Parts: sequence; structure tokens; C-alpha cells
Amino acid sequence: MINFIKRLLRRLLIIFLNVLLLISIIFVMSKGREFRKIQRYVSEVIDVNVLDGELLVNYDDHGGFLGDEETFIKIKMPNNRCLDVMKTNPKWLPLPFSSNISRVVYGIESKEFSASSMIRYHDSDEVLIPPIKNGYYYFFDRHMESKNPKDDTELFNRCSYNFTLVIYDTDERMLYFIYYDT
Repeated sequence: MINFIKRLLRRLLIIFLNVLLLISIIFVMSKGREFRKIQRYVSEVIDVNVLDGELLVNYDDHGGFLGDEETFIKIKMPNNRCLDVMKTNPKWLPLPFSSNISRVVYGIESKEFSASSMIRYHDSDEVLIPPIKNGYYYFFDRHMESKNPKDDTELFNRCSYNFTLVIYDTDERMLYFIYYDT
């Protein structure tokens, strides 16, 4: 009788471990698909293939009023192949940033005015994008009052912000994708 119970418990343990392993595999595979979906989305928006990159950060905050959101995605690229597209596509501009884009990314500090970076984790002053010397950026103004979606000159003359900003650091091979909607 004791041997029967031991064998039964051993079989139940093996079944339990197999089920646990199967659930773990399914979870890992679903996360991989989710990351791939994010990379496909970024690739479509910016006309640059980032599918071979490694997704390091995916911060998506839909906690705002009426669906306001901030999305921050950070992708490490394995090489600089995407540079060919950035150099030839007029949507991409070489650094340095315009003054408005610099204000969005790093904030501004002067005697008359001070503002922190707009790109940060919720309720944090941590700057998410380090200083970048060499690279390219893509800006698209989605605001309904925007007359030219590639132009950032009116960005701070409105009550709300709706834009997509993508920055590529060529030295670090790091791509930063920002979707801002207020």
C-alpha cells in the first residue's frame, strides 16, 4: 500500500512538473510574440527594420485622462544597417536636435525658465535618454492643429502634445521610440 502511494505521488509530481514546464514555455513564447509585435509596430511607423534588435524597455502608460498616454520603447540594434535608410530617408534628420526637440528630450534650464524632460517614467525625474553625440532623429507632429507634421516649431505653442519622436544613437546602436499623446 505504501509503495502504491509513493508511485502515485511520484506520477502526480511528474505530471505537475510537466504542466508547469508547459505553462512556462507558453508564457515565454507569448512574451516573445508580444515583443515582436512591438518591434513590427515601430518598424512600420519609422520605415526602418528593427526586427533584429533587442527590446530592452517597453514602458506604456495609458493612465491619463481620456486615453492620454506616453510610450517609451528602447531597442538595442545588433548593427548599424538601419543607417542606410536614415541617411537617405528625408523623414530622418541628423543630430543635433532642434531647440524644441532638445527641450522635449532633456528639458531646459535658464535664468527665466526651467522645465524637466518630457520623456520620463511616470512621476520620476530620471532622464531616459542619455546625451547623444552622433545619430539621427525622426519627428512627426500628430496634433490636429499641426500644419506640417515634420515641423516642431509650434510644439510648445499649444495646450496639448501629440507627437512621435524616434532617436537613433549611432555610437551605441540604440533606438529610442517615444509616442506622446496628451
